[in-house]
Amino acid sequence: TFLLYLLVGFLNFRPIGHKSIPVPEVLIFQGQQIWLSGFMGMILAGIIMLIIITSFTSDTDPFRKMNFDKKRIKKIIDNYSGNEVSHLAFLRDKNIYYYRVNGEDIMYFMYRRKNDKLIFMGEPVGNMDYLKDAIKELMTQADYYGYELVFYEINSKLTMLLHDLGFDFIKNGEEGYVTLKDFSLSGKKKRGERALINKFEREGYTFEMIEPPFSKELIQELKQVSDSWLDGQLEKGFSLGFFDEYYLNQANISIIKDADNKIVAFASMMPMDDKTLSIDLMRHSKQAPSGIMDKIFITLFEYGKENGYERFDMGMAPLANVGTSQYSFIEERAAHFIYEYGYSFYGFQGLRDYKDKYVSYWLPKYTAYRKRSSIVSTMLEVTSVVNSKRREQFRREISLSRFWS
Repeated sequence: TFLLYLLVGFLNFRPIGHKSIPVPEVLIFQGQQIWLSGFMGMILAGIIMLIIITSFTSDTDPFRKMNFDKKRIKKIIDNYSGNEVSHLAFLRDKNIYYYRVNGEDIMYFMYRRKNDKLIFMGEPVGNMDYLKDAIKELMTQADYYGYELVFYEINSKLTMLLHDLGFDFIKNGEEGYVTLKDFSLSGKKKRGERALINKFEREGYTFEMIEPPFSKELIQELKQVSDSWLDGQLEKGFSLGFFDEYYLNQANISIIKDADNKIVAFASMMPMDDKTLSIDLMRHSKQAPSGIMDKIFITLFEYGKENGYERFDMGMAPLANVGTSQYSFIEERAAHFIYEYGYSFYGFQGLRDYKDKYVSYWLPKYTAYRKRSSIVSTMLEVTSVVNSKRREQFRREISLSRFWS
């Protein structure tokens, strides 16, 4: 169109003495000024169109990027220590936001986008001296790009900081810890567990802590155990680990073998800090004997004591003491219902009761959200992210990576 307009202008206003070329009446302009006005209008329209196209096609939104960089993440963990969720970065199923000071990575946050929400998993990892500054930067960036921040499964300290910055919060569960120096199988209360461990030893079951890298053959053997445990269910991600060869190769794995030297159960270790021991995936085959989970936990408690750890993180008990009182706020009751409905399909019911026989103390965990947000819609979006199946996530990530690459 632009070239045609130039050609018509040339035919209308060609230099004097130039060979005459007949021009159709419909293409004749009444004067150069009219043609020039149209020409300038076309240029202006083109510039505006270019700006619009550029704004929609250029990837300027930093929150759309996955940003997983193993070297950067490991450097932050090595420099400042990890926490309860730091290892989940190696799942590569979450976006990473790096907070930098003077060009150096100081902290990283893990999150996933859901509509206009950025849902962050746990506390950030890094130098906590910069926590408030990092949160303020996040809030500023999120406001600029039209997002609201939600922080999922965070501790009391971060919750209170966010409250001071204009967030509301709701308790979404408790995390249990075992004080390892106090753990013992002696006494009447542990008579059942003591008998169970003796039974496993008599039947030739053995424990082993193995280090990566793992062979393809071992991964395949572990996958058979995992598939047996899953029994056709799709795995989740975000706040939970899933069976992934890359992820499993980032930390030690504890295994239980039977008398025939066959792996019947395993637990992938969850590196945190030098005082805390924990696990992520815990899987056992259908052929594993009853009590195999207790065997894994008790053996790991003893392993932790022998290797200088002070506590064992038993993980979350979702919904523990959340919105259950008759005096609870209506919002908490509604959130409890949504959360309970979302979790009921993954077998978390009774989880606290099981862990309680080992746990020394529980620490509350919260979800924090902006005060102007609806707690019901926020919890629906959080539940959607937390409960999204691994296959669905994979498809979305592939689709997004193709679109934004």
